[in-house]
Amino acid sequence: MKRPLLALASSLVANALLAAGLTPFDNALETILANDPQIKSARLNATAEEKSAATEANLSDPELEGEYIFSPKGTPNRWSVGISQSFDWPGVYSARKRAASASATAFHYLADATEFDHRSQISSLLIDYIHSTKAIEALNEVRKATQELKSAVDTGVNGGELTRLDQNKLIIELARLDARLSALYGERDATIASLAELNGSDNLGDILGQLTEYPPYTIAEVDHYLGNLSRNPSVKAASARAEADMLGRKVADFERYPGFSIGYTHNYEDYMHFNGITVGLTLPVFSTHGKIAAADAAIEASRSEVVSVGATRRAAIISNHKIARQLAGELTTLAPLFETTSSTALLLKAYKGGQMNVMDYITELNYFLDARLDYLDILHRYNSALNSLEQYN
Repeated sequence: MKRPLLALASSLVANALLAAGLTPFDNALETILANDPQIKSARLNATAEEKSAATEANLSDPELEGEYIFSPKGTPNRWSVGISQSFDWPGVYSARKRAASASATAFHYLADATEFDHRSQISSLLIDYIHSTKAIEALNEVRKATQELKSAVDTGVNGGELTRLDQNKLIIELARLDARLSALYGERDATIASLAELNGSDNLGDILGQLTEYPPYTIAEVDHYLGNLSRNPSVKAASARAEADMLGRKVADFERYPGFSIGYTHNYEDYMHFNGITVGLTLPVFSTHGKIAAADAAIEASRSEVVSVGATRRAAIISNHKIARQLAGELTTLAPLFETTSSTALLLKAYKGGQMNVMDYITELNYFLDARLDYLDILHRYNSALNSLEQYN
């Protein structure tokens, strides 16, 4: 029952999102994000880490002690009971609380980063799916025209007007097209499988069936994306981790100061009861050994991580922006040729009009097919680059 229920849940979410006026692309993206088990796990882990970090500032547990000592015969046994509470240096608790709060913030930013990266991953897979679908449509159009030509050639061969060589050429061409289609279907199936895994189900319902066009992203100036880099959750998480490590260094400083304990004790000896207090002092000679050096190393590592994450993301923005600009220029030239004209229909018309033979038709058809697939590849890479930039929009 689990898979049908998950499929029903995905369908309900998808319908609700479509009712909200989202595009089919955004609908698919938000539906899969809502079902992504890794995002849910990251959120739960962040909450768990926050609650765990909050206990770092807790006092130690009270300690209850007792003893019963057997005395020589003729004298009463001795016994005592007591309770004590240990305390660290006063500044330690506030320092631990601040460090725990910063650490919890870092974990929540890491959960945000998981959702952020999965959003990009899912949208990238959806773009791959659209590309595969468009390429399959292009090949199916060519295959349909080739099959129509083969039917005409079959009629000509049966009537003695054409040779079987022409017929064999088209059989071979159809086999080649089928092989290319099979590869494309395999690529799309692999993409669907990856999306299903992120969706937490083997069934994506009908959310992909409505997905035919790329998202309407537009390209802005590179400074626009770079200006939003600091809002990236991975950058925020690295910064929060660095802050937590610096506060952890202050905790290590305070822990070098002595701790103390105070308690109450009751003793019974020689038929008399004694009451009093106990005071203890903890000298952190061994327990803090190496903590300062470890804290300093953690600070250096987290600072390097901040620089590394920022530099990596910045380089990706500049690279993807450059790629998108370059591909946009190529699309400006190529789009009118492939979006408004069907070369396949023109070639079939030319063959039927006697302007070319079967071999010429196949040669020209493959030329325009490869050109169209190249165009679709450029369109795919352009939208993939825009998708990477959209994270910083």
